[in-house]
Amino acid sequence: MEKRKDKRKDEENKAVIEFADDKAGSSKKTSINALTQNISLSGVRLQSDSSFPVDTKVTLKITLSKSKKILKLNGKVKWVKDIQDGELYEMGVEFIEALPNKVMVLLQHIFGRNK
Repeated sequence: MEKRKDKRKDEENKAVIEFADDKAGSSKKTSINALTQNISLSGVRLQSDSSFPVDTKVTLKITLSKSKKILKLNGKVKWVKDIQDGELYEMGVEFIEALPNKVMVLLQHIFGRNK
C-alpha cells in the first residue's frame, strides 16, 4: 500500500535548481539543470548530475511539459541517492511556502484531464 500523503504524477519536466553559493562568503545564486521524475502537491523527485546535502534550501523552476507553464517553488532537499557512480543523482525535494496560485497550477496539472 502506498504511504505517500499526495498523489504523484510520473513525468519528465525540465527543471532548474537554484541555490545560494556560500563559498567565500558570496551570496551568489548558482543554477543546475535537472529533470523531474515525478511531481506531487508536496514535492518532486529530480534527477541531476549534481547533488545537494539533505536540508539544503533550493528554488526550483519547473517547466510543466504539457501546459508549458513555469512554476517557481521553494523547497528543501529531503533525500539524495547516487544512481551512477557520482555522475547522476536522484533527489527528493519537499515544497515549502507554496503560494495558492502555484498550488492551483499543480492541482490542475496533476488531476486535470489531458486534452
